[in-house]
Amino acid sequence: MSKQFAGVLLILASLYTGIVAAHSNHGTVTEHSAMATAARTVQKMTLKDLGYGVGKLDESWKKIAPEQLSVVEQDDHFYIVAVKNAGTDETVYLKVMLNGDVAVASKSNDF
Repeated sequence: MSKQFAGVLLILASLYTGIVAAHSNHGTVTEHSAMATAARTVQKMTLKDLGYGVGKLDESWKKIAPEQLSVVEQDDHFYIVAVKNAGTDETVYLKVMLNGDVAVASKSNDF
């Protein structure tokens, strides 16, 4: 099994478990599930504008590897997750609330 294929499987598994955890019980979002939620949201943003101000992202954002995700800030109410596009060097920042909702997405980390 190639490393890339294994990475895709890991992300898909993370997305599923992250979404279940985020929505099954408020307040259970972890750093890991916040990153999974951010990855899934960015992938959805390649299909349509979700109203976050970033707009619809191009196809290069569809493939998100685990190393492209990082939590850059957290507190008792949210996580700020950076998703870096490996091909363009652009970054989208998402504010993931502890209930699993994405409150804001921006190309700058000035929430």
